[in-house]
Amino acid sequence: MTLQVFLVTALDHRDSAKKRDRLRPDHLSWLEGLADQLMLAGPLRQSADGPVIGSHLILKADNETAIRGQLAQDPYAKGGLFASVTIKYFQPVTGAWTKA
Repeated sequence: MTLQVFLVTALDHRDSAKKRDRLRPDHLSWLEGLADQLMLAGPLRQSADGPVIGSHLILKADNETAIRGQLAQDPYAKGGLFASVTIKYFQPVTGAWTKA
């Protein structure tokens, strides 16, 4: 089976900067453990210099169930950082990243 690509958008609860900071080291270790499945990860901001309001991840997996299982292990998720998480199938078609 070919791995599917998923776009994950996780939005933080309001006023969660301290919680995010506290959980960040464990979150980054968790990301490192995703190896070849993780294509991209980073924080979301309302503006270039604004506070972090969430996270975006692009991951490869067999299916959405597998993604949900992985995301449940994220220290940010375990720590209750996110107010909402959406998972969408993503189909990279063109751009610099598709040529890497």
